[in-house]
Amino acid sequence: MKKYLNIFALGSQDKTIKIVDAEMGQTLMNLQGHDDSVYSIAFSHDGSKIISGSGDKTIKIWDLETGQLIKTLQCHTAYPYPLDFSPDGCKIISGSAVHTIKIWDLETGQIVNTLHGHTSYINSLFFCNDGSKIISGSGDKTIKIWNAETGQLIKTLQGHTVAVLSLTLSSDGSKIISGSSDRMIKIWDLETGKLINTLQGHNGSVRSLVLSPDESKIISGSGD
Repeated sequence: MKKYLNIFALGSQDKTIKIVDAEMGQTLMNLQGHDDSVYSIAFSHDGSKIISGSGDKTIKIWDLETGQLIKTLQCHTAYPYPLDFSPDGCKIISGSAVHTIKIWDLETGQIVNTLHGHTSYINSLFFCNDGSKIISGSGDKTIKIWNAETGQLIKTLQGHTVAVLSLTLSSDGSKIISGSSDRMIKIWDLETGKLINTLQGHNGSVRSLVLSPDESKIISGSGD
C-alpha cells in the first residue's frame, strides 16, 4: 500500500491496483493488466504516474490521471520488489529475490545498470532526495549506499543481526532509519555510515517505517 497526498494505491492478490480517495474511501480507478499478484507500488514524485511490480515478473508504468498503461518492463528472472522513482522521474529502480538492483530508463524501458553486492533478497530501496544515491536493505542484514549514476557501491552499513526489512530517510537526507527482523530500529548517519541510535520496543519484525511531518517522531509497523 502506498499513499500520495490524498490518494492511496493498493496492490492485490487479485492482480489489480486500486486507486482510492483517502478522505471518501471511494475507489477512483481499478487498474488491470498484471497476470499475477501485485507486490509493490511506487508513485512518481510529481504524482503523475505509478509503477507496479508483480509476480508475473513485470513492472508496469501507469498514467495516474487516466489510468492508462504506459509501458511494461520485463524483469525475466524474478518478480520486482521493491520499487522507486528517481526524483526527476527519468529512472526507476527495482530490487528482487535474486540479490540485484536494476536501474531502468523510464523513456526507453531499458536496463541501464545492474547493481551487484547484496547476498540475499532486496526488501527495501529508494533514491535519496537529490537522486545521487540509492539506499538498499537486504536479507543479508546490511544496508548499502550506491552511486546512482555509476552504480558503484559507496558504503555498507552493518549492525542488524537479521534481515533488514524497511528503510526511510530524513527530509534533509542526512539520516537513514532502518527496521529489521531483529525487532530493532536503527538510525544512521548517511554521510559517515555511523550508527546514531538503536530503538527497542517491538516484539516482532519491523516491517514499515515513516517519519512524522515535523520529523520529531518515527512511526513503525511490526509483526507484533
